[in-house]
Amino acid sequence: MKLIVESGSTKADCCLIDGDGNVCSRFRTGGINLASMDASTVSQRVGDAVSTVRSSGYCPGKDVTEVFFYGAGVIGGDDAAGQSAVRDAFPGAVCHFNSDLMAAARGLYGDCPGIAAILGTGSNSCLYDGCRIVRNIRPGGFILGDEGSAAALGRMFLADYIKDLLPEEVAGAFRREYSLGYADV
Repeated sequence: MKLIVESGSTKADCCLIDGDGNVCSRFRTGGINLASMDASTVSQRVGDAVSTVRSSGYCPGKDVTEVFFYGAGVIGGDDAAGQSAVRDAFPGAVCHFNSDLMAAARGLYGDCPGIAAILGTGSNSCLYDGCRIVRNIRPGGFILGDEGSAAALGRMFLADYIKDLLPEEVAGAFRREYSLGYADV
């Protein structure tokens, strides 16, 4: 049986698949970010996933033979911090760790080449050759990247607002709604 986990920092979507490729169970747990969460938080969230696997009638150490973890914070392949919690929870299972961008590429294209992108918080894009990511411009993370996130778009909007670069109907509506002047921003 395979367990596929696609995780951001907030939520993780999980799917158990049997040897014939049939979906046995789908569930959602709290998110796991291997780069930003401490080991105890990762262990607790992985424990939640293990409990759900058990409640589906499967034994994590016996029935689950492969775990595919795709997530935010997986940067350096099999050496990312926090992976031991996943391995410990599924003893004997072969564990694979890849970025959320690889999940997007595989989900979109399978084993065919293409361009995959994640928009919003965690913005990222790549050229995928059907097996691996062959070109990627590093996204820069929350401060230096995430060009499509609400924080980035909000920052640009507020910058244009205080510089009087917005159309007056937009600026006026914003002023009426939030009563913010330059000093407030």
